[in-house]
Amino acid sequence: MTAILQDIYGKLANEKHDFTETDFSEQYLGKSGTYFAYLKSTGKDVSADALLKLWGKLNVEHQSCASAINRTDRAFNKQMLTEWAQLYSELSNDVFTELCERSHS
Repeated sequence: MTAILQDIYGKLANEKHDFTETDFSEQYLGKSGTYFAYLKSTGKDVSADALLKLWGKLNVEHQSCASAINRTDRAFNKQMLTEWAQLYSELSNDVFTELCERSHS
């Protein structure tokens, strides 16, 4: 299985309360709720389609946070949104790098 998924799931689960592997499979990979567990148990690679969906979802999350930063006046909220926007941007870049590497192999 692609290690990038383990890393991204771990970082998202660390930030999101009650975020499960099922949530990750459905909301971020666009697959059935058991997809991530299947990949972990079989060692299979994540599909290009799921990586593209993950990249798109992370970009949407980044844009949402970036937009919300400008709509709040509270310093704490700005700080949290800035951290989340940065996280989503970094994770999105990681997925993009993975997609590029796959296209050259």
